[in-house]
Amino acid sequence: MSLAHTAFLFDYRAFQSAATPLAAELDAGNPEPLRARVAEIRRKVGSSKNWILHDKGTEMGDFGRDRDPRYQGGLWGNWFLTILSTFLSPCVELGYDWPKLSCMLHSFKWTDEDVWKVLVGLPTVLLSRPNVPYNINPNEVVPIEKPVPYWYLMAPDRSTYCGWLPVEKVEKLHQRLLVGQHMLEEDLRTRIELPPNVSAANAHISPDLNPDYWYERIPIVYQQAVEMMSQAEDAGVGLFSIVYQAYGDPEEWGDETDEDQS
Repeated sequence: MSLAHTAFLFDYRAFQSAATPLAAELDAGNPEPLRARVAEIRRKVGSSKNWILHDKGTEMGDFGRDRDPRYQGGLWGNWFLTILSTFLSPCVELGYDWPKLSCMLHSFKWTDEDVWKVLVGLPTVLLSRPNVPYNINPNEVVPIEKPVPYWYLMAPDRSTYCGWLPVEKVEKLHQRLLVGQHMLEEDLRTRIELPPNVSAANAHISPDLNPDYWYERIPIVYQQAVEMMSQAEDAGVGLFSIVYQAYGDPEEWGDETDEDQS
């Protein structure tokens, strides 16, 4: 199945302010303030279907991680993600067209790093550990410590990619996208190199393998990216992005109920 891109406006400054004292208590050996805050959030949300991150590469709940010390880092990372979710609000997203935007930006000589910032952003670990070295791809941040500390695990656990952008990077990328809008007026068929599997020979298999469909959708997803950045800049906040595959309702496959989550 194809992966989808979703994005949220992210008040990362407020999140960092709320998370810092909880992390300090946790690092000192006291997880109770963090546990209590998460329980409060879950009570307010009620059904997991009401959660802003429902089926965005994760679901609300501990799914047994609270019963096995081997998964403690993942448990705490999920708890901080739950807190982070309260600082998110809806935003324009790129949906299933995000690879088309990647293709266009690469064709117009954007660097891999800048393309990745538009699509995903920076690693979430930088929210709490800003001095951690990282590569272009957030998934390439390799923890030195074993077991993996919770601050590396503050992301939807079934997402393929996840990241965030501070407002100053949003502003720079937004401006660059605006400057490049004139490219949409050019003959995209002569300027953009499509993936090898997107061809006339494969067009009958799926619209996503049809070159005509790609050239139709590329200007649309470009404008969606412009609007995504514009919404964040206008609000004076950052962005939080997830690339994921939907897995459906956890009640159909999980071992957790809403009652277990509080």
